[in-house]
Amino acid sequence: KLGLGWMSVRIPATEPYTLEHGGLVLKAGEGIGDIHHVPAFIGRKQAHAVATVSTALRYTADHDGDRAGLVAMQSDDAYLFFGVQRARGRQVLTLSARKTAQDPRQGRVLASVPLARQDGSAARPVYLKLSIDGGVLGAAYALRKDQWNSLAAGVDATFLSTKLAGGFVGTVIGLYNEQAP
Repeated sequence: KLGLGWMSVRIPATEPYTLEHGGLVLKAGEGIGDIHHVPAFIGRKQAHAVATVSTALRYTADHDGDRAGLVAMQSDDAYLFFGVQRARGRQVLTLSARKTAQDPRQGRVLASVPLARQDGSAARPVYLKLSIDGGVLGAAYALRKDQWNSLAAGVDATFLSTKLAGGFVGTVIGLYNEQAP
């Protein structure tokens, strides 16, 4: 079982994940941004202003709009996504942000790069890393462990603060898997 520090958004009818062979398998689910559904998200409260969060992701998006990866979330209207997404039939690594309810539900793309795995499958992980320093965020990825490539640096992440986004919990960072409608 995951420890008590892990949380989801709203109350899922069933656990959105399983633990298998030392890894977390997150079932595909609804997207963040629709308060009538429970997104497939499991995260932890960001406890420090300076932090690094990383994961190894094995995932291939089946349909345009499907995506999985890391999310830094303040609310359904204020979150940042970093991970693998299918867009126009291609697998891409995307950093996107939804800063207000007026932004598109999946957010606005801040940076992206085509994801070209050597073997073309999700068998090999993509490593994702978010580096947070106060209100500034960096996103890096690796196709081989510890061979990091910067996707974005110096991203203004102050929109995730309770001062700008509202709320009271603070930013929650975790794993996310969205199946497009």
